[in-house]
Amino acid sequence: MSGYQNVVLELLKQILANLEKNKLMYEELSNAAHQAATDTELKQEGKYDTRAIEAGYLAGAQKKRYQELKSQYIELQNYILNYSDIRQDSSVIKAYSLVHLFNEDKGEKFWVFIMPHGGGDKIVFEAKEIKREVKIVSTQSPFGKSLLNLDKGESVEIKIGKKTDFYEVLDFYS
Repeated sequence: MSGYQNVVLELLKQILANLEKNKLMYEELSNAAHQAATDTELKQEGKYDTRAIEAGYLAGAQKKRYQELKSQYIELQNYILNYSDIRQDSSVIKAYSLVHLFNEDKGEKFWVFIMPHGGGDKIVFEAKEIKREVKIVSTQSPFGKSLLNLDKGESVEIKIGKKTDFYEVLDFYS
């Protein structure tokens, strides 16, 4: 594996560790919310007392988030286990690409890592003795979708809401 393939693999492992931490946290939250929702202390005390109903909604939402994280964790774990077999040099950006971008409007360079699901997190990652912040974006987000299938040197206009920014792909690694 080349140097940047090792960097991508180490980044994947760090994302997996973060997913595991979040998954365990949501499992605990889900269990606590379920326990609270089924607690006999939450008996309805009047016709407008909705504490038990609200606790039930919270328990359902926490469980759903836990299931999403668990699914993402298993998918990423399988990708990492088979990384050397399925990783291919790519001439375009795809899921599981580490992308170096230049925001032409702000004059800023930054890194993003494209995941098939999730996104919204930032990771401080150290590779090749350089510490960098990497933003995790999903292929399902407008930003992530617009980066897919771009090549080094290409630019893209990304409009999110009323704001439009121009980005140039400086480099990427899969």
